[in-house]
Amino acid sequence: MDNAVLMRKLGIKSSQVKLPSNNTFPDYFIDVRIKVQDDIRNMLSGEVMSVYDRTLTYWTIDGEILELIFDTYKVVASHRTVHRRLGICDYRNKRIRMNFGHHGMDRDQCYKTLAHEYIHAIVMTVFGEYGHGDTF
Repeated sequence: MDNAVLMRKLGIKSSQVKLPSNNTFPDYFIDVRIKVQDDIRNMLSGEVMSVYDRTLTYWTIDGEILELIFDTYKVVASHRTVHRRLGICDYRNKRIRMNFGHHGMDRDQCYKTLAHEYIHAIVMTVFGEYGHGDTF
């Protein structure tokens, strides 16, 4: 199906989409994704458990579970110019969508958004919770 036809069917105006020049992901994306995954591994790797410290509760996740999540959740690029959403974690389809059309999306924001969406995937996989609840 032609992109213009699909956009029309979905009610998306061409002014809402910023088309990439030659690649769907910006040049910095691969480096950001590697750094996010490495940082999550370094912060969370261990047995699945919750640890209570006088000031906070935190948890660690088995490294194999983290790798399964990184392998299972496909990251896709979006270029809509909407101002509400930088990214979204789609649990059903195991997909993280990054909105590179958002005016605030740059390398730093990409890192924050991707880390945020991966944590959603981890919380759903390990704890069966979605959204921004207590575990998140």
